[in-house]
Amino acid sequence: MVTFNELNAIILEHYVSFDTPDFRSIRKVMERCPYSSLIEELKTRWVCVEDTDVDYDVSFGFIVSLDTQYFLQLSALGRFAVLTKISPFLLNNVFVDSITNNQKEQDLVSLLEKYGFVFLSKLLLEKHVPLTLVNIDPGCVCVYQALFSDGELPWSEKRI
Repeated sequence: MVTFNELNAIILEHYVSFDTPDFRSIRKVMERCPYSSLIEELKTRWVCVEDTDVDYDVSFGFIVSLDTQYFLQLSALGRFAVLTKISPFLLNNVFVDSITNNQKEQDLVSLLEKYGFVFLSKLLLEKHVPLTLVNIDPGCVCVYQALFSDGELPWSEKRI
């Protein structure tokens, strides 16, 4: 289990500074795509379409079709994953915990865990970190935004 303090250290290691973050090391990781073996396996097992926004994301994003569509994000800062179910009827996605009763979700979670990925709890992902990001109000940056994308949380009710 990864602690909040450990995540803070990982975030600082990659951004170099909380006040004036440096994205160079993260860009290098994004360019070399260290998860290519996992991505190939995802594509052989399910319909998997890349959905990474290079302007906002510090993760590799994919729309994965199981029984419905899911948004999978793999952090460039370490082997951390977030999985949300895309809801056609809601403005926000539904957060998927790594412990699920849905067999198809569990198959995907198991594959990611086989590759060493860790699913952080929603509570941990929503904790604030002292990082400064251009698209987020000062003091409002959370672990999710530091590790995955500097937009709204995919499961947030504020999301449009």
